[in-house]
Order: sequence, then C-alpha cells, then structure tokens
Amino acid sequence: MGATWEGMIITEELFERAGDNDKFIPVVFTAEDGAFIPVPLRPTTRYLVSDEVDYEKLYARLTNQRYEEMPPLGTVRPVKRARD
Repeated sequence: MGATWEGMIITEELFERAGDNDKFIPVVFTAEDGAFIPVPLRPTTRYLVSDEVDYEKLYARLTNQRYEEMPPLGTVRPVKRARD
C-alpha cells in the first residue's frame, strides 16, 4: 500500500501545480523500465541513466546547468522607421 499512497501524493502534487513538474523526474535503468513510470509522469522528460547522453542531461538538470550551448546571437540591425 505504500507505493499506492506515494503515487497518490505525486498525482495530487502534479494536479495542484497544473502539470508544472520540476520536482518529480522519471529515471530508468533500461528502456523497458519506462513501462513502470506512473501515468502522470509519462509525458515528462525521462532519463535513461545507462545512456551517457541522458546521464549528462540529468546531471545538468540536477545541478542547474545548461546542457546545450546557446548559439551566438546575430548582429542587431537598425529598425526601419515609417516616414512621417
């Protein structure tokens, strides 16, 4: 019954946050384990820790780092103004 109770807590927390999930992160060890992710968490990003890229993405998320570098911004062009 413990897992059922914990599942209800997770479901209620997701409901109260209107699906804005930054607290519960699905982590699996094999791709087949994805079948055991609770239904409310299935639409969220999951991490396969046996995959090196997923592991690095999870680490970046947990340590509040950006995984992918942002491309450099282009040059700013002057705004074309309408003639009076």
